[in-house]
Amino acid sequence: MDADVLEEADIPAEEEGVSALPGGLGEEEEEGSEEEEITGGTELERKKQKLQKAIDKEDYERAAELRDDIQQLEAEEG
Repeated sequence: MDADVLEEADIPAEEEGVSALPGGLGEEEEEGSEEEEITGGTELERKKQKLQKAIDKEDYERAAELRDDIQQLEAEEG
């Protein structure tokens, strides 16, 4: 969300976690930058663990990507 749009709506950008920096990321981390490496098990099992972590962190976009990967792996195995 652009800081100018927020300003026009009389919403301070700081309240929404948006900075005036290009891209509006402010101090937020890039997507997937802190995803932990999960070892052991099959690729399917690792993706299921990553899916649960993404859901726990409420990172639903990443969770949807992992869900799709899991469905593709299950279809290949089945």
